[in-house]
Amino acid sequence: MLEMKGQDNIARFAVLIIAVLALATLTAACGGQKLEDSIVGKWQAANSAETWEFSKDGKLAVSGGQAPAAGVYKISDENHIYVDIRVPQGLSGPEVLEVYVAGDKMTLYARSVLNLELTRVK
Repeated sequence: MLEMKGQDNIARFAVLIIAVLALATLTAACGGQKLEDSIVGKWQAANSAETWEFSKDGKLAVSGGQAPAAGVYKISDENHIYVDIRVPQGLSGPEVLEVYVAGDKMTLYARSVLNLELTRVK
């Protein structure tokens, strides 16, 4: 009886190790990249000609919409960026956007009713 409990504990420990390794592998495969790395590049809006381009140095360019715009961005946390965009008409301002990136898809949300779906331009 004592021998069975020892083997049972070894089996449980083996299952635990396998589960931890599987979780670590899944985490590395699905989301190992930080937001500041994953948003860098050019992104095309799903339903318009508008593009958003995020540079590594914190600069942001928006083109193809009503008027080209330039600005800056800063990562607030893993799901938020602070953007300050300047357009030629002077209508602009800082905004905190909620950001979700999954591979080559990005979605931006803001309080000012911005819900923008973007696809990475390759």
